[in-house]
Amino acid sequence: MARKIAILILGIVLIFSACEKKDSIESLYRDAEKMEGEILQSATIIAQYRSNCEKILLEAPESDLAPLACYKLAKLNEVFGHYEAAIEFYQKLLVQYPEHPICAEGLFNMAQIYQFHLNKNDDAITAYTQLAHFYPEGKVAFPGFLKVGQLLSEQEKWEDAVYYFKK
Repeated sequence: MARKIAILILGIVLIFSACEKKDSIESLYRDAEKMEGEILQSATIIAQYRSNCEKILLEAPESDLAPLACYKLAKLNEVFGHYEAAIEFYQKLLVQYPEHPICAEGLFNMAQIYQFHLNKNDDAITAYTQLAHFYPEGKVAFPGFLKVGQLLSEQEKWEDAVYYFKK
């Protein structure tokens, strides 16, 4: 008798847990449907953001806002994992607007893309070294020095690494 009651209780528990799971899955799907509209709206906003920045670069490349638009296009590509495109915009920023303060951050970001996403440590070292050379007083110069030292240490270029660690 106790065995039959235990089996009955187990059956009831299994039925309730199956019902709960179905409600949970349906609830998840309803939530996903609600988010779908937000995703589509976000995609439209991102496309407009990109378009506005590109328009600034095309129509007013000499304006004070052009370097910032270029930086933002690089960052947008970086965020979405379009690393080669991000590097192109960072390079454009450095070539066309080398005196703008945002260039130091752009060069640092480019070096990090090379180091962490494209596994091009030699290119990363070059970018970090350029950062140290062209923007030694920038707020990203110190982390750049450390990164060069770290990468050179990994390549067992001890004297060069020590030089950058000392800086």
